Formats: sequence, C-alpha cells, structure tokens
Amino acid sequence: MMNSVMGIAREISKIAPEAKIAIILTQGNILYSSVSPESEEQLVAVAKAAPKVMDVGDYQVRRLDGRRLVAVRVSERIVVGLEGAVREGLLVLYARQIHQSLRESFEELDSSLAEEARPTTHIPPALSGREPLVSRDSLQALELELGFPPDAVLTVAQPAQPVTVNMDATDLLLFKSGDGKKSIVEIAGSVGLSLEEAYRRLGRLVKLKLLAPVPPEKDPRFYKLYELSPSIESESEAMDMLATVEPNKRVLMQIVLRHLHENRPVLDYVDLYRRYGVELSPEEVYRLFRELERLGVIRLRGHAVSA
Repeated sequence: MMNSVMGIAREISKIAPEAKIAIILTQGNILYSSVSPESEEQLVAVAKAAPKVMDVGDYQVRRLDGRRLVAVRVSERIVVGLEGAVREGLLVLYARQIHQSLRESFEELDSSLAEEARPTTHIPPALSGREPLVSRDSLQALELELGFPPDAVLTVAQPAQPVTVNMDATDLLLFKSGDGKKSIVEIAGSVGLSLEEAYRRLGRLVKLKLLAPVPPEKDPRFYKLYELSPSIESESEAMDMLATVEPNKRVLMQIVLRHLHENRPVLDYVDLYRRYGVELSPEEVYRLFRELERLGVIRLRGHAVSA
C-alpha cells in the first residue's frame, strides 16, 4: 500500500509544486506528510470531522501564520491537505484538480484500505480502539426517518400510559444513557457501538416514547455560537460562497450571515426568521448552520449559557 501512497504523493506534487502535502485517513491516521507539525495537527482535526461535515469533493480553507491550508475530501476514507504561502485561490484550484485528476487512484487506495480494515474475526468497537466507518448516506436516511440528527441530545420520556417493551442488554444500556446531557454520538462512543447502530436503536426507543429529544430550550446544540471562517474576510465574500446553493435555502442562509456579527445563539434565529415572515423550527435552523459549516463559510466559536 505504501507504494500506492508514495505514487499518489508524487502525482500531487506535480499538480501542486508549491505546496507541501499531507494524506490523512478520516480516522486521523497519517499516510504521508511533508507539512509542518502545526498544519498537520489542523489537518488531522479536519480529516476526523470530515465524515460528518464534508462530502467527497468538498474542501475547507484555513490560515496559519501567513500560510494557507486547504483540505479536500478525495474519497470516503481519505483527505488530502495542502500547505503553502501562495494565494488561497491557487491552493483551492490545486485541491480541485487533485480530486478530479486522481479520483481513480484514490478510489483504488480506498478499496485497499477497506480490505485491510476488514477483520478476520469480529472485534467489538470498544475493544478495537477504532471507530467503525459509517456511511454518510445511511445516517442521512436515518435522520430523515427519525426527525432528529445524530448529535441530538435524548432524555427519558414520560409515556402517557404504561408500555411493555422487549429490550436486550444493549437497548437497556442505551436507555440508561439517555440522561439529557449526552448526544447520540457521545452515547455511541461510551457504550462501544457504531454510530449507525446506536442511532437506529435509540431511534426505536424514541418511537416507543421511552426517550425523547430534550426541549429546544435545554438542547445544547441550539446554544452554539458561530462566526465566519478565518479564511473569509468579509460578509460579501461569504455570500459569494453560496452561489451553488438552492435559491430558497440560499436566502435563509443569507439571513444568518447578515446577523452573524450579533453573536446570537442558534435558538435566537427562530424568532429572527419569524420577523422575516418565515416559520422554522429550531432543528431546521440548526440544519442551516450545519450546512454553512460544512461549506466552510462559518465555524463554531463557542456556546451561550443555556436556560
């Protein structure tokens, strides 16, 4: 496999001769790197977050002490990072060319990685020390089915009448983990399940009215504070990045960007949209922020104090 990695690194160098290169797995493993340690740390963080916030072909831009970093997700398991003191637009152009020109090479490497990752005997995730790969499509399908995302926080519900439910030991452990503080992602990690399996099982308990998403005023997701990404210098530049977004959604995102400087938590935008004559639930508003974050337009700055 290392021969394949080195061959890809050489091809990337031909496309981006002024840039230093990193090839990183979405689990955080570094396959190849010539970037600085500081840039490497930043790119590993982007790679680990990629399965949740980036589609294949998406890129993120960051600045670090006069240098530019561009990370592009080139396959399900691989992120390529570029570091350079050249113009940001040039690095972005290189990133796009790398994804397009070397797509088949990355797919072949991805397949090789998948074969190597396939265990000969089953090792529970909690013992393997590695989070199983999760299909982005399957998570999106579950979110549509259940009505809440994998970072939702669940708590014990009070059913209107007693119910009898068959639960195995895993279901019982998940039920006890619904403490109104941990997200589904955090619960999955704490009990040693893949995110997809924990999400599906917890969704069943929600349908049975044993668990429920916490009320919006107590949901920590809705108290997140966002700011423009460091690579974006003005609101107008941020607006330009929405050119490919569907028109109706683009208008809603533009409202977010116009008010971002006001330091509002996500929940406040429900009333703000109402003033514009638009009725959106806190979940729908949060999805807009998540999409803007995925596009690299905004980033998480912190959290407001919740009720």
